[in-house]
Amino acid sequence: MGRPVVTTSTGIEGIPALNNRDVFVADDPDMFRYQVAKLVRDDREAEYITGNASRLIRENFDTFGLSVRLSRFFREQI
Repeated sequence: MGRPVVTTSTGIEGIPALNNRDVFVADDPDMFRYQVAKLVRDDREAEYITGNASRLIRENFDTFGLSVRLSRFFREQI
């Protein structure tokens, strides 16, 4: 969606994102508020996180790419 993400450790489970590169992870309310405010104040930081997150999603969760990998997996099982 082209927006930077602030989430919790629980919210990021199973997603190969790195804190401070692809998303901001904050597990307490004060840190969560700080990370959101940081993104609002710093356009460059927000663009950096958004660009990395978009790349991560394209590389790992693109539906076409996933279907190709799934098809390959099933062919290898036969």
